[in-house]
Amino acid sequence: MFTRGIWLSLSILLLSCHSLFLAGNILALQTQETTGQRAMASQASCAVAPAPDARALLIVLLDRSSSLAQTDPEEYSTSVTRILADLWPGHMAVIFFSGSSQPLLQSGPVDLTQTGARTSLQRQIEAQKNMLHGNTPTQYAVEQATSLLAQNGYPAGSEVMLITDGQPFLPADQDGNKQITTIEQKDAPAFCTHGIPINTFGLGNQVPSYTQTFLRTVAGETGGRYQDVTDPMQLAQPVLQLYASWQHLAFVATGSKHQFLVDTYARQVDFIAFLKNSQAFPVTLLGPNQQPVPDQELLNQGGDKHYQFEQMVLQQFNPAGTYTIQTGDPSVQTYVLEETRLHVALLSPVPHASFSAGKPLTVSVAFFDDNNPTQHIHPTSQESVTVGLTYTLQKAGKIVVKGEKTLHQQAPPDDDLFSTQITLPSAGSLTLAISATYQYVPVPAIPEISVQITNAPVSSCVGTASPCQSGAAPLFIVGMAFLTLLFLLLLFFFVWRRPAPFGFLENSQQRGQVQVLGKHRTLKNRLLHPSTISTEELTGFDFQDAHFRLRFQRGRRLVLVMDRNTPSLSVWCVQKPAGQQMQPVSLGSPVRLHEQDRILVHGVPCAMFHLDSPS
Repeated sequence: MFTRGIWLSLSILLLSCHSLFLAGNILALQTQETTGQRAMASQASCAVAPAPDARALLIVLLDRSSSLAQTDPEEYSTSVTRILADLWPGHMAVIFFSGSSQPLLQSGPVDLTQTGARTSLQRQIEAQKNMLHGNTPTQYAVEQATSLLAQNGYPAGSEVMLITDGQPFLPADQDGNKQITTIEQKDAPAFCTHGIPINTFGLGNQVPSYTQTFLRTVAGETGGRYQDVTDPMQLAQPVLQLYASWQHLAFVATGSKHQFLVDTYARQVDFIAFLKNSQAFPVTLLGPNQQPVPDQELLNQGGDKHYQFEQMVLQQFNPAGTYTIQTGDPSVQTYVLEETRLHVALLSPVPHASFSAGKPLTVSVAFFDDNNPTQHIHPTSQESVTVGLTYTLQKAGKIVVKGEKTLHQQAPPDDDLFSTQITLPSAGSLTLAISATYQYVPVPAIPEISVQITNAPVSSCVGTASPCQSGAAPLFIVGMAFLTLLFLLLLFFFVWRRPAPFGFLENSQQRGQVQVLGKHRTLKNRLLHPSTISTEELTGFDFQDAHFRLRFQRGRRLVLVMDRNTPSLSVWCVQKPAGQQMQPVSLGSPVRLHEQDRILVHGVPCAMFHLDSPS
């Protein structure tokens, strides 16, 4: 109780003195006002479409005109529409447009989250596979999509896909100009207003240049994307690129051998094989052991003649390594998308802080695993990690400095940090954007942050006589001396209150060799780490690549804490209720050591803990 009282009193005294010291120095300085202004955000022409969720509505406008018999004889456009039913997370409808009567044939909308909904919709799409007719009433399809969206309240995150092989055509509008003008001037602005993009696909070599211009214009007016697809098999990649943006997935290279690397931190892996005939050439996923991945490990299986879609969700155990998509079809195109558990945290600078122009500003980030968000990861030299910085300094709404830099990994023990420095020449509003990849897989980006760059503060003593100089400097020296004394006193009480190490470790590989814990420690470790012993201090023990600390607590308790990610580290506990039990050690999860508990690395006993020192 006496010690706690002293500790509390000294803490209050320290805070009080520190506040007085800061107040005195603030009164002795005169700072200039910030001249930088926050940059005006550019106004997008269309409302920004959020990522789709279970309420979002996808409408596919699928051209069923008779010309598709020549431009898409294998019906890849139908297969792509079917795979969209596998990929989309919410509601979906398909409008098949041909002929000249209204309303056009429509399937859905259906709630794809409901059991059997995807399969039912895909059957309806398949039924229209060869139902081709004359005319191309593109305007009717766009306006029917408008009505459908209005009936459902324009759900946020909704999108439209327009897949066609030619210009709009009706008997009364054979060159398509009336349809094109109406869509561009009347219909597209409505989609833009509600933040619903139209993604357009010009399918086949027969799409004329003015129709390509029309499709580009519609996509541009609504915030969508245009894809010129000269080969029907090219439909897969742009559709999957949209899916990747919806689900925040990243493409992983497969190469000519259709192999891809799954890293340790992968959460979800989607792989799609797009081929001419999946029925004649089945698709098999081989694991790192070159054996087929069991069916129970694959989710959301889907496919038809032209594609096979599988999803692998990695939760507790991640079988990292090289996977192979195996099929006998020589024309196969393979695509792999991965979602990582990693995210990047910006440690410095703090958003909205102020920094002086002409002085280095340090930008530091660290990687976190969502499964253990309290610990940074320490990438090794064998792991490919890149971190980039893009920065923009604006003043009075104009860009005055713009640049890019690479953040470099620091040397151990700070190898969990990636840092760089930038120096800004003048005041303004600085915007920072971070991008990162781990094992070539993009890590979700940190939102852009803004900080203020100000002119360096000018001392009030500039141009004055000696009274100013003789006032601030002594105050600073006296304050620092007093704070130093208080710090030394607090350090003494902090060290005195911490429990000292106890017990000893017996070498499991060299019986009879022991080390008394806490004996022969350096003065630095006794002062800075009075209750903690690291593996570097445990000489004579072969812990291989394991790095941990022994943390001593009051009540003669000892816990083992992992320093770095060492999956092979474990403790053989002898005092568990069920008898001896192996307990793995992971980052952020301390394990208590009892009498005769053994520390194991790679399953091999390295040391046994004893509570009392040897006689």
